Amino acid sequence: MWCCHIVTFRPPFDRQKLLDALDTMPNITNWRASTGAVFIVADESVEVNTIADQLIAKLPDLRFVVSTISSKTSQGFTDKDTWAFITDPKPVS
Repeated sequence: MWCCHIVTFRPPFDRQKLLDALDTMPNITNWRASTGAVFIVADESVEVNTIADQLIAKLPDLRFVVSTISSKTSQGFTDKDTWAFITDPKPVS
């Protein structure tokens, strides 16, 4: 089973550096970038502490928060594709 997490980060950090780091993390199987945040997919057994530790090791200048997110525990206003990504997280095919 897959789980969606959100990583919010403090500008002016270069979002591309974050995306490049996520691409090197084997437990991150998919991501969707948004303004000020990146939604990531990982196996549900991967804890947010593990993701945070990996990000700290790869990007020590990044200031961020990582949290599990789902359509049952979160609400907001964003585009349809982002809600689909949150509601039904899947690895890259």
